[in-house]
Amino acid sequence: MGEARPSRATRRRVALLVAAASRLKDADPGREHAAGEGANEPPAIGHNGGPPLEHRPPWGEHLGTFFAWRAAYKRQRAPVSRAVMELRLRNAAALGLTYDEYAREIAERGRYLHTGDVDRIAAIKAAREER
Repeated sequence: MGEARPSRATRRRVALLVAAASRLKDADPGREHAAGEGANEPPAIGHNGGPPLEHRPPWGEHLGTFFAWRAAYKRQRAPVSRAVMELRLRNAAALGLTYDEYAREIAERGRYLHTGDVDRIAAIKAAREER
C-alpha cells in the first residue's frame, strides 16, 4: 500500500498556518532586534521568537509596585454615588469649572476647592484653554 495522505482539511489548515506565519514574520518589528549580520534570518531551532531579553515590560523591574499602583489607581477612579456626583457638580458650577476639572482636582490634590481658591481656579481655567 501507499503512504497515508493527509486529508484535504488538514492540508488546508497547514497552508493557512504557513501563510499566517510568513505574514507575521514579515510584519513583526521584534524580529529586527538583532543588529548586524543575520538580522533577517529565521531564529535558531528552539528559539520561541519572543522579544529580545533587553525588553522592559510596562512594570519595569518591580512587579509588586506596578500592581500596587494599578490597584490604587482603580480605587481612586471608583464610581461615586449619585448624591456625591450631584454635590460635586453643583460646587463645580458655582466655581465656573466642569465636573471633570473639579473631580480631578479632588483626586490629584485631595482638596475641595471653594471660592477663596482664586489662584488655583484661574490655573485650571488657563489649562483648559491650552487643551
